[in-house]
Amino acid sequence: MANLPLNKKLYSTTLVAPNDTTNTEKRLLCERQVLFVYTVAAIDTNVVLAIRVSFDGTNWGTVATSATHTANGTFALTWLGGAPYVDLTFVSEAGGTAAVITVQGSYSD
Repeated sequence: MANLPLNKKLYSTTLVAPNDTTNTEKRLLCERQVLFVYTVAAIDTNVVLAIRVSFDGTNWGTVATSATHTANGTFALTWLGGAPYVDLTFVSEAGGTAAVITVQGSYSD
């Protein structure tokens, strides 16, 4: 598979609780590939994140889910495909409520 250039920087944001999602004002039109790099800090037991897509900005479906992260660190989640709206969502947290996830995203068109 060829690597696609990620030629647009989406944004940076912080997620602090399940159901938090990347800023709705900055969701993007993704025609080929999106990459989210995120850092998990202050983890208690584990966290899970997901890339979601929508064709109308209202109804969302999950297209990629992260591994269950059980330690602090920096991770990446990518999706190849196209949709008018793409975001990264903090799906779940176990063992407490202290986790903070710092997100950077980019995409190719």
